[in-house]
Amino acid sequence: MDSFDEELLAMEAIFPDCVFRDPQESRQLLIYPYPDTIAKHISLRLHFPIEYPDIPPYKSDCNGVSDSLVQEIIETSWTPGELCTFAIIDKLRGLLEDAREEPNRNAQPSTGSLKFLDNQVRNDRLDVRFEFFISPPIIDRKSTFVGRAIGVSSRAEAHSALQWLKNSDKKVARATHNIVAWRLVENGVLMQGIRKNP
Repeated sequence: MDSFDEELLAMEAIFPDCVFRDPQESRQLLIYPYPDTIAKHISLRLHFPIEYPDIPPYKSDCNGVSDSLVQEIIETSWTPGELCTFAIIDKLRGLLEDAREEPNRNAQPSTGSLKFLDNQVRNDRLDVRFEFFISPPIIDRKSTFVGRAIGVSSRAEAHSALQWLKNSDKKVARATHNIVAWRLVENGVLMQGIRKNP
């Protein structure tokens, strides 16, 4: 077993459900810094050359994190001849925790035709965002109804987006009749349903 395989085993033990080997590319890792929380949509795909750790890994793809930030994290985590996956994940998690402690909440758009709502949590180095579509409000017998929609690829991501929306929008958090509906394909199976929150 080479040092990359040993490091992967250690990362799977330290960060359960955070690090996955690409089935098509054995030297690529898909990293979810926080797979079971609001930051599920943040991911990083790193390629580890055969010469690793003598040369650094490089980014193949990333979501929810800027390319420049990923490059900076790799450069500051890697030392020639030393394993660096733990340091990369640890630094990314630290930045996410900092960003969640200091959210910057945007105001809701004005009413009218269907609006694009770009809710963002930012700090000066990390860009995390959930993008919702929002309908014009419908008012019926002193009750106001507003529809929101977002594209997701899993129930976990949908849960994260909903939790984030409740945390970032006081009106949604106080609403007495939130209704959630979903339709998505997971593992080749169509998942759909409705959940009413009292």
